[in-house]
Amino acid sequence: MKLRNIAIVLLSLSAILATSCSDDRKEPDVKPRVSGKIVRDVVVPSVNLNGEDGIITLYLPSDYETSGKRYPVLYLLHGMWGDQNDWANNSMHTTCNNIINAGDCSELIVVMPYGANDFYVNGFTAGVKWETYFHEELIPFVEKNYPCRTDRSSRAIAGLSMGGFGTVYHAYNYPEKFCVAYSMSGAVEGMGWGAAPSLKMIFEHKGYTAEDYASLPELYLECGKQDTTCYPANLNTHDYLERINFPHTYLIRDGIHDWAFWNLCLPKALRAVGKHFAVEEAKK
Repeated sequence: MKLRNIAIVLLSLSAILATSCSDDRKEPDVKPRVSGKIVRDVVVPSVNLNGEDGIITLYLPSDYETSGKRYPVLYLLHGMWGDQNDWANNSMHTTCNNIINAGDCSELIVVMPYGANDFYVNGFTAGVKWETYFHEELIPFVEKNYPCRTDRSSRAIAGLSMGGFGTVYHAYNYPEKFCVAYSMSGAVEGMGWGAAPSLKMIFEHKGYTAEDYASLPELYLECGKQDTTCYPANLNTHDYLERINFPHTYLIRDGIHDWAFWNLCLPKALRAVGKHFAVEEAKK
């Protein structure tokens, strides 16, 4: 009997070990990693840019043409003397992939338009109606040619320096279109005159009161303490928003007006929009 019991125990142990080894050999259930792609220099036909067409560069989900899904959109603006490829040339591709794979933002489309030095408004440069182009030509072009979600909670805007001005200008002149505005070292006081007004001037012109605040885009102002170009404008704008009790996130840290600073802003911007963004799944 003792030998029989020992044999049963050994057989049981063998079965347990075989099952354990079999489990260890199973492939882990890992979600495929996202790796979006950059498409450069897409022409946007225009009659508002003084005889020129617009140009955009995009970050797109790698399977956007076949997935059957519709994606939220971030409009990402460059600074003065820049172009539509500035962000793509400065690690945004890797940053987007990493933030999406970390689960901090859904897959999305990022649109990077060429703004020349036109401050993203009408009339800053003679003959150029960039604001009209943006709303009547560029956004419709993107939403016609790419699988975009078009609800307000699926559209956001961000940018650096001059693009930070463009961010607040469009977000608060067209609050029905954007859920988040993220300004990085933004020239948020504009140029101090009508064609490029400060954020304070925009609020006052629009007549916004506390009753309107809940319907306005969520605002982030991030700037470096050593940024002699735009820190005073951000501080003044923050002080104004504090006085009128407009809720916003004000992020000040060490840094100057350069890509080392902006490359650390972008992950935060993606996480900010990620709180709102979601992909519309393919219809079955």
